[in-house]
Amino acid sequence: MKLVSLQARGGEKGKYLSHAHGSSFLQDGFLGEGEEFMIEELGNNRVKLACKGKENGKYLSHGNGQVFLQNGYQGEGEEWILREMEGGVAFEATGGESLYYLTHAFGSTNLQKGYQGEGELWDQKVIAAN
Repeated sequence: MKLVSLQARGGEKGKYLSHAHGSSFLQDGFLGEGEEFMIEELGNNRVKLACKGKENGKYLSHGNGQVFLQNGYQGEGEEWILREMEGGVAFEATGGESLYYLTHAFGSTNLQKGYQGEGELWDQKVIAAN
């Protein structure tokens, strides 16, 4: 497991994947625990993104074409395939959203069909590793 922050690339550079008030969004700058995620490795490049701080126990989830926070781990909806590419990382959804990627394009967190480019890339900074 490792504790990371995920900074958007491209047009959203300087914004971080964040969690607060029960939702996920892009935050201007790194402010603290709201921009920290614990990457829990499951094998075969599959990972879960666990929230820290006040959202402890919630996971970044995907379902019905949306990205949201889920209380606890329920299954494939909380699993992502971590892809290292172009000097950054991308997260491909699993299960029913297979082939969709976590995107930050146009200033929000969503799912994008297929990998298009910088809108699906994140700079990962490791804060702590176990």
